[in-house]
Amino acid sequence: HDLSPITLSDANCRYFGVFDGQTCIGFSRFKMEGTAVIDAIYIVEHERKQKFGDGLFRSTLNAIERGGVD
Repeated sequence: HDLSPITLSDANCRYFGVFDGQTCIGFSRFKMEGTAVIDAIYIVEHERKQKFGDGLFRSTLNAIERGGVD
């Protein structure tokens, strides 16, 4: 699967962020076009191995199951 550049203007994309205070330490991106596709999950390197990615993945799946986010 080819990861397209991150574009905030794509109306079919939804994003989740993981924050430490006001600093974003990771994000996920998914598309809701019939079949949901998670096409990006990223956690900054120095914050990995702390289960942030696991929580982000689970939150993304929950949003997909609910039909997206507003």
